[in-house]
Amino acid sequence: YWNCDSTIDDEIYCKYDAHTINLVGFILKHERSGSLFSYFMSKLWATSTQVAIDMNAEGVRALDIVIALTDDGYEKYEDVIKATFSFINMIRKEGIPEHVVNDFRRITGIQFRFMQKQDELSFVFEKSSGLHEYAVRDILTGSLLLSSPDEKLYKKLIDALVPENMIAILSSSHEDHVSKTPWIEEWYGVEYDVVK
Repeated sequence: YWNCDSTIDDEIYCKYDAHTINLVGFILKHERSGSLFSYFMSKLWATSTQVAIDMNAEGVRALDIVIALTDDGYEKYEDVIKATFSFINMIRKEGIPEHVVNDFRRITGIQFRFMQKQDELSFVFEKSSGLHEYAVRDILTGSLLLSSPDEKLYKKLIDALVPENMIAILSSSHEDHVSKTPWIEEWYGVEYDVVK
């Protein structure tokens, strides 16, 4: 979890055809050989990776990476975090590979082309609510299709993904993963600890 409020600004949101947030998320959860997820799979540390942008009521934006760890991955969570930052640093230095941009473009094109038919009223509501975000000519495709990749914006977002700006949350429902913690949350009785 990275607080990216100062990074995910109007420039990134307004240049919707660059799909900065979606492309950065795509590369972080990519499953192709050489990806972060393929590394986790080779080590048997994770079963899935998800990336999302969250915005709370105050408008604070955060980039979340959720990694479903195996038991071995749970035991080696510090190595998982190190590997994640190693991968981010590699992308920071080398940029997003062209084949990943092309994969993203192809996949979003297929998703657009074969989009499931939805209720007409829902479709109109969804598209009309995007009128303040997209140019009229892009109202159907703006939320999906990558037409203008912008390396400067991708780099700006990647540069914000640093350890100093991260909150890592390790949770498990397995009893053998739970250790005694000094804190108990008052509403639900959840035990927790805070470590710097």
